[in-house]
Amino acid sequence: MKFVLEHSLSPRLSNALAALEGEDGEEVEHLRDRNIPQETLDEVWLPRLARDAPDCIVITADPRITRGAHERAAWLEAGLTTVFLRSFADLPFDEQAARLVRWWPEIRKRAKRAKRGAGLVVSVNGRIEELE
Repeated sequence: MKFVLEHSLSPRLSNALAALEGEDGEEVEHLRDRNIPQETLDEVWLPRLARDAPDCIVITADPRITRGAHERAAWLEAGLTTVFLRSFADLPFDEQAARLVRWWPEIRKRAKRAKRGAGLVVSVNGRIEELE
């Protein structure tokens, strides 16, 4: 399984998770690893990622994907399982890293079990719920 962190998260977080997974674990990469510039609109990168890696799981701290009409439509049409880290972008980087590493085993497990195209919301306290 491949996990792809979106531009609202630092590439350092994807590197840390990839290191934790090791060679025998899940693949973890960042959109930058796929040569998708940070300024690329959600409506552009989501369909591209769905075409290039249709079974990947997206990790994002960008709430616009679920709220904005165009962004939400692009996500739903892409059919990518996505983990939304709620209020995560407001935390200092070291706190983001600590929480993501702490929650990673449960995020990974729940995301892998979710049906394709599902949305999971991880609260700032680590509670994981399916997006309605």
